Amino acid sequence: QRRRWYLLGLDQLLVDLEVHAPDEVVESLGFVRGESTQLSDADYRKLVAELDRRGVAYRYAAGGSVANTVNNYTLLAGEPAMLLGSLPACISPGDAAFHYVAQTHRTVDLRHLRAVEGMTGTAVTFIHPDGERSFAVAAGVSNDFPPEAIPEGVVEAAAVALTTLYTLIDADWPIAKATH
Repeated sequence: QRRRWYLLGLDQLLVDLEVHAPDEVVESLGFVRGESTQLSDADYRKLVAELDRRGVAYRYAAGGSVANTVNNYTLLAGEPAMLLGSLPACISPGDAAFHYVAQTHRTVDLRHLRAVEGMTGTAVTFIHPDGERSFAVAAGVSNDFPPEAIPEGVVEAAAVALTTLYTLIDADWPIAKATH
């Protein structure tokens, strides 16, 4: 019997939050046009609450550098893939993690994601009327994937293992240790 191969991805699982907003709204929220900012999880929650309060529309999309590559690969090639990373332990309809899972192609194996208490990692993209972008990233649980969460044999059985240098930014992160 022919054994089917697969692509393996290890990533900081992030949900993209796309916001179309006028420059004055983005600036009033404290962001600088064209720049990227790190947000604490608490500041991210405040940001979303403020967007809701102002009635600013936004949408969630599954994200992450490697996760997007894996998802597109399975969609275009029709071949299987497995994704390793962390998502919140509690997922509710309509929240960011729900959108992540719902928008990931069915041929991406998510069985080995790690469930962690906390918030979904989120990359906010403010799209200005002229197309310029400003970014803000709240890590959430995206770095909470330790080496012991890698199932035995999945790396060895993969035809290709893919990750990103972003996982190595801080050597103390569990995901950095898993990447090694």
